[in-house]
Amino acid sequence: MAQPATKAKQKRKFALPNTFVLIFGFIVLAAILTYVLPAGSYQPDPNNPDLIDPNSFTFVESSPVSLMDFAGSIYGGLARASSTAFLILLAGGFVQVITDTGTFDAAIFAILRRSKGKELIAPVLFFILLFVLGALQVIDNEVVVFIPLVMMLCKRLKLDAICVLMLTLVANMAGFSPTPVGYWSVGIFQIIAGLPIFSGFTLRFVVCMLIGIVTLVFMVRYMRKIRRDPAASVTGILKEDVAIDGVPEEKEFTLRHGIILVGFLVPFGFYVWAVNAFDWGVAELSGILFLQAIFAGLISRMSPNEMAQSFTRGAEAVVIPTMMVGFASAISVVLAKGNIIHTIVYYLTKPLMGVHGTVSAVGMFIFNFFFNALAPASTSQGYVVMPIMAPMGDVLGLTRQTVCWAVQLGDGLSNIIIPTGGTTMACIAMSGVPYGKWVKFIIPLVGIWVLIGAASLVFAVLTGWA
Repeated sequence: MAQPATKAKQKRKFALPNTFVLIFGFIVLAAILTYVLPAGSYQPDPNNPDLIDPNSFTFVESSPVSLMDFAGSIYGGLARASSTAFLILLAGGFVQVITDTGTFDAAIFAILRRSKGKELIAPVLFFILLFVLGALQVIDNEVVVFIPLVMMLCKRLKLDAICVLMLTLVANMAGFSPTPVGYWSVGIFQIIAGLPIFSGFTLRFVVCMLIGIVTLVFMVRYMRKIRRDPAASVTGILKEDVAIDGVPEEKEFTLRHGIILVGFLVPFGFYVWAVNAFDWGVAELSGILFLQAIFAGLISRMSPNEMAQSFTRGAEAVVIPTMMVGFASAISVVLAKGNIIHTIVYYLTKPLMGVHGTVSAVGMFIFNFFFNALAPASTSQGYVVMPIMAPMGDVLGLTRQTVCWAVQLGDGLSNIIIPTGGTTMACIAMSGVPYGKWVKFIIPLVGIWVLIGAASLVFAVLTGWA
């Protein structure tokens, strides 16, 4: 005889859906909207065919997507975003070759050795290094690798786990988010908006430096506070007897590493100049990365096979972000087939027509700040929102550079607190800081970042930044 159940079935805990599931949900929603919203269209601006005439909207015959249109939209999305997808694959592979030379690891260990016994000099130099690597978008998810090393440093300096996160996650994102030369964010957003890649450098550079300085001051003040009074630590000072797993092997910084580092940094500066001087774009950027990788491989005496293996490993690591580009771009493919992108723009901008452009720009920023929790990857978020926000900016009288900046800031500045960010949650888990304590501690800094971002957008609108 069967025994009666003695335990009630455990309730399944709510789990945040996979990013692909979320994006697929948006594709389904887009397809449904083609049956609900009337089709409409703006005409190109007669003075600039790349923009739309804000006074030319008309409704047209409805054209809801078919089942096959819906099913083929992901392929269509990858085809539409092919230049971005190829850039991601190539960049992932080329940067991995440079990383495998050990140059970045050796530079970090050199900083730690040279600043030994000088109290907070080592954390400051380490912060600056990860900030710069973040601004160049060389390091993003890879920042988790440095958690054990930084934890060892913080133990020696009698700091806490909060400092571990400040020196890794926050230092990296302070550079990564407002970067003027990041091909994973600003580069992709500008490609979608039809702007020269890495244009608008000066304002982005100033804001990036300002956010970096403010963040560094915030971190150093906290470090000094808990060194004076350990009881002021949010999580408690790290104990010397706590074992740390995963500390990377120490490397000596050699002349070869120095040459590779110079060969990595200088071409980026040349590329930023060449964008305006020679109208360089994505093809030239991938070429620069290719030459950097070959140069680094030759200087470090890697064999052709070793370089090829590094390249394939790096490309494999970014296959998921590449596929996300196709899925996210499929949303705009469906909306375009149904002729409702301009309809959405029309209805969204209608209540904002009498509002000052500064309010509209800051509103775009705040929307993306919260939307980032649903699509935390820059590549996917760009292809979800930019096809709608770029023409919205045209209608509202905002330059596309300003719209790109609003999306970039919204995409990046919330990354250190969103619970859907894989890298963010991995860093928090590895450092041992409870999520609630982390958010409570870091919210004031995030608030300062938001104010700086909003002020820069007001400046961009008032000056007609293009």
